[in-house]
Amino acid sequence: PIEVSSATHTFFMQCDFENGNFGISPRSMSGNVEISVDTTECFSGRKSLRITNKKIPSDVSVRLSGKKFDAMKY
Repeated sequence: PIEVSSATHTFFMQCDFENGNFGISPRSMSGNVEISVDTTECFSGRKSLRITNKKIPSDVSVRLSGKKFDAMKY
């Protein structure tokens, strides 16, 4: 599962990918990143998130959240 939080504040985001990718999206300048929900390799539960670099070498990055948030809070 992915979890974003701080020691002094509540969770900003928590996801185990059982119900989708929680809005995580590719952020590759070259467009070579593919994101999918995988049911074959899981840490816990039944699903995990697979992030694939379709072309090597190239950049690999993902956007964890598309919603606005208060950076001072988290």
